[in-house]
Amino acid sequence: NGAARFAAEQGLARVEDPEAWYTRAGQGEDNHPPSGLSHGTVGCCVLDSQGRLAAATSTAGVFGKMPGRVGDTPIPAAGTWADEHAAVSCTGQGEYFIRVAAAARTAFGVAAGQTLAEASQAVIDRIGALGGDGGLIALDREGNIAQPYNSQGMKRAWLATDGGVGVEVFGR
Repeated sequence: NGAARFAAEQGLARVEDPEAWYTRAGQGEDNHPPSGLSHGTVGCCVLDSQGRLAAATSTAGVFGKMPGRVGDTPIPAAGTWADEHAAVSCTGQGEYFIRVAAAARTAFGVAAGQTLAEASQAVIDRIGALGGDGGLIALDREGNIAQPYNSQGMKRAWLATDGGVGVEVFGR
């Protein structure tokens, strides 16, 4: 409703037949709404040629959310984080990722001596213990990639410096 109000205020034409215009996120998959939560996040972690790490996260949000709800994506440390140890982008039930500062906690684990795989899995395990689900992608300074999740599935892909592309479309 907020997006529709904004569009009207900007004088934009209304889409009269949304079913004919849009393709639903996750259409044909069983882990997406309209009946439940969506993990419509796109995240990216980068290690550049000078050894710098960066992360970015964009989210589709949650279907049927309460007006004013803010998820983990715009909150530093929760949904996105990058420092000299790791770059992290998260997706899932944002309230749980906020509660554990998921993205930063992953990088802090690496800084404390855990491998990227250990640190990222520990964060997902902690979120799961609280009743939340989701996943994350993470990259460390050595180019190691971690992609743990406890949700039904998580789409992910990566591009290596040699031009190789890796993709896992859905489940485990």
